[in-house]
Amino acid sequence: MEDRVKKLKIMIPSSLTIESSDPRIRAYKVGQVARAASIFRVDEIIIYRDRDFNDAAFIRDILEYANCPPHLKRHLFPISANLKFAGVIPPLKTPSHPKSKVIEIGEFRMGFLRGEKVDIGVNELASISGGSKTTEKLVTVRIVSCTPLEVEIIDPDDVPFYWGYRVRLRKSLFKALRDRKIGEKVIFTSRKGKVIDSKFLENLKGYIDERGVVFVFGSPKKGVDEILMDEKHSIEEFNYPVINVVKEQGTATVRMEEALIATLTIYNGFLR
Repeated sequence: MEDRVKKLKIMIPSSLTIESSDPRIRAYKVGQVARAASIFRVDEIIIYRDRDFNDAAFIRDILEYANCPPHLKRHLFPISANLKFAGVIPPLKTPSHPKSKVIEIGEFRMGFLRGEKVDIGVNELASISGGSKTTEKLVTVRIVSCTPLEVEIIDPDDVPFYWGYRVRLRKSLFKALRDRKIGEKVIFTSRKGKVIDSKFLENLKGYIDERGVVFVFGSPKKGVDEILMDEKHSIEEFNYPVINVVKEQGTATVRMEEALIATLTIYNGFLR
């Protein structure tokens, strides 16, 4: 059973797709973020508004669609322009996306509440065991009986392994930083930051505690410091580490989705 205490979050800009006019490319680009977030078990993706370009609704819809189990997509996502090219998104295949309709007692599933029963992606609707109540349509359940099919509704945080990510929107980077949970450690990523080496890794490991960490990424056009300046703030207001995870990069720029993979690879291998 993996440790699910330490939370991992990322902050990404609403301008992630600013360089892509083709909606297929935009969808694929966001899908790459969804894929990376799932590989490295990101718990929450926070999309902050960048004044240069606000594609937050599109990014949110693609991320949430990718994270949704296939059997629930028809319930939760009506036809929309934002999802026209959702077919290019690579499948996540996280534990919340069941591989078959075969079920076992104790198994966790995501379901859609239909009256007093739940659609969990099998051939019949599941009854809800006594005491399980919710007003939410999308629920996480544990199977308590296969014959008859019965489930209990549980808190997603009680699932003892990775269960996908949540998506939130914030009006600015400053507000996203201000609204973070008390005690969460924040790390800025920037090509202007301190290059990661073994000594710095040890310092970062001591900086991150059991309450988790939030990695902040800039846009394709501007770094975190420039975005904060646009908001009449500065990076110096925050006493957070600023890291550069790509030493002596060979390209003029490193795309956000590339920086995301590089950053989370280091975190997963040396800091988690």
